[in-house]
Amino acid sequence: MERLLQRQSESPSELLRRLERAAYELAAIVTFDRIVRNDVLDDAVSAVARIVDEGGGWRREKWELQWVVEFSSGLQQETQRLYDELHRR
Repeated sequence: MERLLQRQSESPSELLRRLERAAYELAAIVTFDRIVRNDVLDDAVSAVARIVDEGGGWRREKWELQWVVEFSSGLQQETQRLYDELHRR
């Protein structure tokens, strides 16, 4: 989120649309066996390689779910902030 805000390449309405899409995708997390964060590309690639090497399967870690809860909360807060900003104009 910070990267998007710092870039200032999108309008608040475009950011809101992206946040709403992220929330939609986040809601589907229960359908996946694994979670791969894409904060740092090299880390994400390594995580996917480890999953493939291990043969996939259900191995979601408790810390991953905690991250999802925290991320989702921040996403909701930022979505509300942008929504409020758009509707003050």
